[in-house]
Amino acid sequence: MSFEVRRVSNGPKHHLFGFHDLPITNARGDLALSLEVDDISHPPLPGESCAAGVIDLATGAFKKLHETHTWNYPQGARQQWIGDTDLCVCNDRAEDGTLISRIYNARTGEKVDTLPFPVQCVQAEKQLAFYQNFDRLHGVGGYGYVGGELPKKLVDLPEDDGLWVGDLETKEKKLLLSMVEIVACGETKPVKTGYPHYITHGMLNPSGTRLAFLHQYRVPDGGDIARILACDLDGKNLRCLGKGFLSHYTWIDDETIFTWGEDQHALSAFREAAWLRIPGVLQLALLAKKCMRCARSLKSLLKHQTSNIKPQTKPQGKAFLLLKDCDPVIQTKVAIGILTEDGHPMSNPKNPHLVVNDTYPNKEGDRWLMFYDVDKNERTNVGQFRRLFKEPDVKTFDWRKSMEGVDPRVCAKFPRDLYLFTRSGYHTDLHPRWSYDGKTAFFDSIHEGTRQIYAVDYSC
Repeated sequence: MSFEVRRVSNGPKHHLFGFHDLPITNARGDLALSLEVDDISHPPLPGESCAAGVIDLATGAFKKLHETHTWNYPQGARQQWIGDTDLCVCNDRAEDGTLISRIYNARTGEKVDTLPFPVQCVQAEKQLAFYQNFDRLHGVGGYGYVGGELPKKLVDLPEDDGLWVGDLETKEKKLLLSMVEIVACGETKPVKTGYPHYITHGMLNPSGTRLAFLHQYRVPDGGDIARILACDLDGKNLRCLGKGFLSHYTWIDDETIFTWGEDQHALSAFREAAWLRIPGVLQLALLAKKCMRCARSLKSLLKHQTSNIKPQTKPQGKAFLLLKDCDPVIQTKVAIGILTEDGHPMSNPKNPHLVVNDTYPNKEGDRWLMFYDVDKNERTNVGQFRRLFKEPDVKTFDWRKSMEGVDPRVCAKFPRDLYLFTRSGYHTDLHPRWSYDGKTAFFDSIHEGTRQIYAVDYSC
């Protein structure tokens, strides 16, 4: 099967949507949300804005709706359509620096309303917006917004911050779940590793009755532990669906999450241990781990060389998982040997068992774009798209400003150059996302030299 990929935005300015979890087009299918940027060579700096607007899919023309001061390259400004209308909402910052969002009529260009809170995802039928503190998210090294006021050292488990909900009609907002409540879910005692806990990647299930999100925190070995949790819209029935290495995900029905990773409850408990923070202990543990891994590899090699027994074919390690949102949680490995690496999946809004997905760049810099049918266990490749081998030049901008507000403990574990690259526009994951009608997949790419938005139709 061959596909025709077309560019829907035009240079010389750069265009991007951001993440992979929201439909990019309106219900009519003639407008696509986009940000427009002049320079992608560095991460956003405090006070730096970009244009938020829509692309006319018939002409490729970009129409600016407003300038936003709250945006990043991986996730944009969380610009999204409100249901099947031409109304869209986009995050911004008020004059006093507080996080807000603005609602526009994308067809007329009229500003309809201003909300006193930002948005992560919107439940249009109930007129609710769910979100996390994007300023604190920046402070923990996540995909938040630079320029907010933060303490020099963040509270690791705040009781007054966590998952928030705002009412689009009354404009009231409230804390739905505190970080203390989130961290306690599924644990016998509070997890304290000496690093701040945070949530990100909030996403509603197809019918809008359950909300999932990632809970993440660093551990003494320098890595992260991630958990996927889900709750009702009122915060009740909070459930941990997995813990360990869990990455990007999508709902494929109202009760099932499709994600890459591996549930590592036992290993996570070891990595969280307080005694690993004793000087020298962590280094000894890592050395022991390396020796054990070498011993296992040698034992396996010798066994297979001296025996006619075939190697074990049971899937091991990381894979795509189906996480059933029930009690007890059911986890199933899928797409073994078909989807073999992490990516950014999004389920089709009209056929949730059809997923569009990508990969990270290989050593040549190429990233695959593909469709995956969960029911048929079939992968259909669209093509490969090359990354741009450029990195931010710290001599051309005040790089310290881009890291302003990031907790010093996080900075100590996050190499500067890696941080600046992954927050710049040069780092362009495809982040594929569907059109409202599920007939077309759109993605960001930089393979032609500028960052633009592309589209490919899917025929069922």
